[in-house]
Amino acid sequence: MPPLIMQIFDNFLKPEEHEKLQSYMIAGPLPWILCKKAGDDDSMMNYQFIHPFFKQESQYHYDMTKSPHFDTITPILDNLNILALHRVKANLEPIKPERYYSDFHHDYRGGDGKPSKKMTTGIYYVNSNDGYTEFEDGKIVNSIANRMILFRSDRLHRGVSQLDAQVRCVINFNFFMGN
Repeated sequence: MPPLIMQIFDNFLKPEEHEKLQSYMIAGPLPWILCKKAGDDDSMMNYQFIHPFFKQESQYHYDMTKSPHFDTITPILDNLNILALHRVKANLEPIKPERYYSDFHHDYRGGDGKPSKKMTTGIYYVNSNDGYTEFEDGKIVNSIANRMILFRSDRLHRGVSQLDAQVRCVINFNFFMGN
């Protein structure tokens, strides 16, 4: 059953696991793809780099794409109660001249076009900075390294960029929880 309210877990990974992951993602060999952020904003500030770790390719869940770097996130997956994984995507946002607010969005919509009440969204914060995740109800979760938040995927949220670090790096998880 997905969490009905937001759950926040600080020190989610062991310190040595987090440091290894952080180093691999920010200073290491992980390849990144330049892409537009979620929403309808076409401004020059609406961009980030992504790395798709895992994605279901069809509504029937037969086809999937898995990054050769998938094992990097195993320590996180081992700490989540996952019944079925839908998508895992890392976001790396470079510092910008002013704070950028992405559009509010859902990470996943079902075949009917509606956000899923059964799916869970998780955000793992790879590094600390003054950026944050904001929810439509005004709740803010600060970007603190080694923090994981879990919430129902039908909650609107958005990323807010940082002004105090070269990059803001998070990993987004969309999955169905086990019992």
